[in-house]
Amino acid sequence: MKIAILGGAGAMGGIFGALLHKGGHEVTLVDVARPAVDAINRQGLRVEFKGAQPETVLIPATTDPTAVGAVDALLVFVKCYHTEAALHLAKPMLGAQTMIVSLQNGWGNASRIAAIAGEERVLVGVTYHSGTLVEPGHVKQTGVGMTFVGE
Repeated sequence: MKIAILGGAGAMGGIFGALLHKGGHEVTLVDVARPAVDAINRQGLRVEFKGAQPETVLIPATTDPTAVGAVDALLVFVKCYHTEAALHLAKPMLGAQTMIVSLQNGWGNASRIAAIAGEERVLVGVTYHSGTLVEPGHVKQTGVGMTFVGE
């Protein structure tokens, strides 16, 4: 499955991106934070998974959604107040069948996404994973839990 992670250079985007990449999916991290994107492309994404040794995941990152093309799934991890701007920038990654999954904190993200991309393609979820950004290109998983996704 071809997946883009919007807000992918941040803590949660990086953690989910790394897990999906390790699971065999074609994943690209998409973010506006050029220092983080450059660090990931230069040396890989450094991930400290809870209870495991730190590792480096070689995963592509970009600031340019047009370089990614249409994806099967777009996971959204941007801060809620950046949702609309991020979705407008992400339009080049939206194909006819692209599903958009919001695992963001805050209320109202689904309606913001639906207003731009259409309600029929939006899935909303909640995750009990947690993480922190250590530095650009380096994330740490601070909690592990279930993730639920639905309409």
